Amino acid sequence: MTKKFLRNVAFVTLLLGGFFLAFGNCFGKFALTRKVYGFNDSINIGGGIVARFFKTIIMYVFLILPIYG
Repeated sequence: MTKKFLRNVAFVTLLLGGFFLAFGNCFGKFALTRKVYGFNDSINIGGGIVARFFKTIIMYVFLILPIYG
């Protein structure tokens, strides 16, 4: 195998590993994090797609206001 191929494999492996670590949905044992998650989960405006839409909008607001990280 060539060095270029091994370098590409290592890069993809690190990239995927970083992706799974960053987006692993780990909430931990932190009380504040659980309260924010519980608040976001308790939103039931409408039903089905409407509720999911509002939860997504609120998640984006929380991401912009550094609530999640």
